[in-house]
Amino acid sequence: MVTGYGPVERLVRLWLPVGFFLVLALFPFYWMAITSLKPDAELYNRHIMPLVLHNPTLKHYIDLLTQTNFLTWTWNTMIVSVVSTAISLILGTMLAYPLARMRFAGASLIAMTIAAIYLVPQPLLFIPLADLINRLDLGNTLTAVILTYPTMLVPFSAWLLLGYFKTVPMELEEAARIEGAVAEELVRRAVKVVGARFGNGIDRARDEVGAMARAVEVFRENAIAKRRTEGDPPLQ
Repeated sequence: MVTGYGPVERLVRLWLPVGFFLVLALFPFYWMAITSLKPDAELYNRHIMPLVLHNPTLKHYIDLLTQTNFLTWTWNTMIVSVVSTAISLILGTMLAYPLARMRFAGASLIAMTIAAIYLVPQPLLFIPLADLINRLDLGNTLTAVILTYPTMLVPFSAWLLLGYFKTVPMELEEAARIEGAVAEELVRRAVKVVGARFGNGIDRARDEVGAMARAVEVFRENAIAKRRTEGDPPLQ
């Protein structure tokens, strides 16, 4: 295999920059890990090396699990995220599919309205949402949080799904109608195609990036070999 760099040049040009950026990316995680394992006396001591862990302890983790409601908070976060995402996807699908497939008056206006709602700054919604939650007597409840997040997620989901549904071939729905499929079956098939295309798109993008990298490597090697054949020094 023809290469343009020797071991030393490859070390300087490739591995040193990769190692530098790798350390730069992993350092925050290392700092958080050692900080969580340090006792309080070591945390506030300015006369010892802060990057080295001298007296590791699990006291902070034990206190977190025994003296706080951390597990409850984590469970509440999971409930809110899962339920809010499910509501947003269902409502976003119900909103995006008719706009992408059905022709009716005002469809373009509704689509533009969805985009405009998504562009509204979220802090502007805090006061009216807080007033609405208080009127419904939902303050300090998970229900309030679950109902608040979809107000920001539904327009975003609908706008994304609108573009995906437009890529589904009309022949698929026509064939399904011939087979006697109802509207719910049409939506289910369209969602299935969108999911398959999303997965195939990721695989295709990875393959295209790999092909481009191989093409650049082949071009580079051929260029170096040609210059060496002609008697010129190798490319730098």
